[in-house]
Amino acid sequence: MKNFILQIIQKRAKLLVFLIFLISLVLLITLLSNRPKESPTTSAPPTSASISIEYGDLPMPQIFPKSGKLNWGETKNAITLKFDKTINKSSVQISSQPPKNFKISTLPDDLGRIIITPLTPWETGKTYKITIFKGIKTALQEPLMLKEDINLEYEILSPTRPNYDRPA
Repeated sequence: MKNFILQIIQKRAKLLVFLIFLISLVLLITLLSNRPKESPTTSAPPTSASISIEYGDLPMPQIFPKSGKLNWGETKNAITLKFDKTINKSSVQISSQPPKNFKISTLPDDLGRIIITPLTPWETGKTYKITIFKGIKTALQEPLMLKEDINLEYEILSPTRPNYDRPA
């Protein structure tokens, strides 16, 4: 009797293993049949060289201050460019003669306003020729780019001191 019970248990174990295998096979076939079928293509996938963005013209910004004489000697007053679109500030490139380093920033609530601040004060008596290079790009979906350089020239004068006349 003991042998008979062992034979039944062995047959049930083999049957259970077979059923698990069969269920696994059915699941695998179901998963593979639900996969989207890829159709063969004759064209090569696009490469980075074949993808290009055509940029539209970004209108010239409002500039403050315009070129001219400024009473900015020994200050770090900033130049401001105001665009109508949000600008990618990393696309702003500047050069200056005589050489000067600038910090480029935006306002959190106005990403179209580019603020160009010198890292060292403007030197009285010098004339700075500043070029803001074309290639400034918008930051959003509409691909626009500034297609002309902006050239500015500032003659730096001593700052005007306030007149503190007191009545006699």
